[in-house]
Amino acid sequence: MMAKAVELAGVRVARGERTVLAVEALAVEQGEMVAVVGPNGAGKSTLLAAIGLLLPVAAGQVRLFGEHDDPLALRRRCALVLQDGLFLTGSVRQNVALPLSLRGLRGAAAARKVGQALELFNLGHLAARPVQRLSGGERQRVNLARALVTDPEILLLDEPFSSLDKSARTHLLQELAAIIRQRGLTAFLVSHHFEEAAWFAERIVMLAEGRIVQQGTLAEVVGQPLNEAVARLVGYDNLLACTLAADKKTVLLGDKLPVAAAALPDGLAADRRICAFGAEAVQIGLLPSSACCALGEGVVKKIVPGIHGAIVQLDCGGVGLKARLSSGTRLDEGAKTPVWLQSGALRWVYGGTKGAE
Repeated sequence: MMAKAVELAGVRVARGERTVLAVEALAVEQGEMVAVVGPNGAGKSTLLAAIGLLLPVAAGQVRLFGEHDDPLALRRRCALVLQDGLFLTGSVRQNVALPLSLRGLRGAAAARKVGQALELFNLGHLAARPVQRLSGGERQRVNLARALVTDPEILLLDEPFSSLDKSARTHLLQELAAIIRQRGLTAFLVSHHFEEAAWFAERIVMLAEGRIVQQGTLAEVVGQPLNEAVARLVGYDNLLACTLAADKKTVLLGDKLPVAAAALPDGLAADRRICAFGAEAVQIGLLPSSACCALGEGVVKKIVPGIHGAIVQLDCGGVGLKARLSSGTRLDEGAKTPVWLQSGALRWVYGGTKGAE
């Protein structure tokens, strides 16, 4: 049986008297691509450093490929890419060659590996250019080439594209994901952008306050967020108290707004929970053609323009909602409009730790 690429068991990382990371169990298969998502200060970078054996743990054990006795040898099987990589003065070629030089590899063998890494990230034409004259995207390509020139088995990516604009970030992320799959690397991407994680990963690990609060496939995390923090990170626009009425035929959103329970997903118990749904699930105006349930009349409080249509803040029966207004549709602040919720769009947020670790 092949050993896991990464295994964490009972790992604790402390800063002074404070525990900043507490992971009871995390196991990742060889060749798996994992995104670690969480708000600022959640412990994402600390988790990445622990996986790469770059900092000591106060308790527990980190095993790479089933081993832990020779940390230096195991670290050499990993590569770390930071948001702002450190560059030497000199050319692109010299910077990419640095890890090989530190490992004692020089001459023709090193030149061949550097050339391959440069071509992998379309940097061959920039090999002689001083790194100080590179754009932000070019600098990150150099960082990636420098990381892969040593043929690592585990690639650790600590928000490497956060300084790039969205278009460049998405393009480079997709390009890198294809390279990782082609090489069969195990990869971890740290991000606080769920959309970025979704482009990259096969598994999502949601981190909050130094603990794994949920992990699973993209569909699992989006389809059933286990607490309010996860729902917000996933990107749900509407988070409301959700109570099953005494007749068990109606759900009260925000304790006020009735919705037919038959139109909503199964599994809502009598206890109060949080409901989550996106702005695109709330439709306004005349009855839509798709299956929807009526929420009543809403008053437009604010309209925020956006590329994919405006976000409309509504007061619907005393409950605040966000809806997405399709491009080309006109609506004025203060206007009254019918409001509908797409059937099946609502997700229950359990608020506990079920399935966290």
